[in-house]
Amino acid sequence: MMMHRALANFAIKRIDQACGPIVDKFLLLSGPRGSHGTGVTVADGGAAFGEAAWTAGAFHEDELRGLISISDPSAHEPAKVFLLVDPAWRRKGVALALIEAAKAWARDQGMQNFLMTCSRSDWPTRSLLERIGARLDLVFGEIVANVPIQYSKSEARTTSPPIWLSLINVSNANLRDQ
Repeated sequence: MMMHRALANFAIKRIDQACGPIVDKFLLLSGPRGSHGTGVTVADGGAAFGEAAWTAGAFHEDELRGLISISDPSAHEPAKVFLLVDPAWRRKGVALALIEAAKAWARDQGMQNFLMTCSRSDWPTRSLLERIGARLDLVFGEIVANVPIQYSKSEARTTSPPIWLSLINVSNANLRDQ
């Protein structure tokens, strides 16, 4: 494992295939098999690596407390991100640190954005995704977040005004013309 970034209570480290047993143990302890964190189904820890172009973990005292993986992007679709944080370590900055590390790696690869999903009722994750500038869309009962790699709070989250605003402007113009 290679050190990526150290923080106050945990360190972000790159994870490779050799860490499969650590990941398996983490997945077992972090909840039941199936949908984890961001709605990505994981059969086992090894499967998370099978499709991943990059994987990192948040470690505290050599124990894995959070995991993030990025798939290879296709020609037609951005990369997908799998994120899972140990329930005892949620709301402590682990997810944000993992996402920032993933964004740094994705930026180095020339990516413009990546996709994350969560349950429509997962308000903490939705709030985090909004804070990092993601555009959230409801797709088949799940939230699909398009996460920009570079985003500053001064940037607008959309490039055009909402459609309802243009309808009001057209309606007002028609009233003035009569």
